[in-house]
Amino acid sequence: MKVAKFKAIPNYEYNRDGVYALFNGEGVLVTNDEKVIAALEKSKPFVQSLDKKAEEAEEKETPVKPKSKSKTKAK
Repeated sequence: MKVAKFKAIPNYEYNRDGVYALFNGEGVLVTNDEKVIAALEKSKPFVQSLDKKAEEAEEKETPVKPKSKSKTKAK
């Protein structure tokens, strides 16, 4: 089951094509309804997916380890 988190203006009501979603006072909505997720993902830029932002932030935070230099000396 997929759970998605979206951000919009506070108390935003999405009501289109038989899909109704009510965002909370902070403008956040967490849902596992596939129909609602599909509709909200198409509603950019008014509704933004917080899941994708979290994934991008995790990718940026992952440090890249430099390759270690060999410790042998040439004679």
